[in-house]
Amino acid sequence: MNTLNNMYYNQIIEILSPFLGNIMAQGAVMAQCKKIGISPEKITKGDISKLAEGMKKALVVFVGTDGALSITERITRI
Repeated sequence: MNTLNNMYYNQIIEILSPFLGNIMAQGAVMAQCKKIGISPEKITKGDISKLAEGMKKALVVFVGTDGALSITERITRI
């Protein structure tokens, strides 16, 4: 697993990896960070809900609506 020196990034990857695989999880977080204008190394508690909300739509494809909601709720509780 590729970890960064950012506990929020690492925890999000830990939540997503069982569903997307490690590489896809990293890509999803990096893409979402880019969309909101931050780097993965700089994720703060205040960014978590924006990241989770942005990932929800893409997660539906992999885990369905209920799964996406469940995963994004877990992420927002970090």
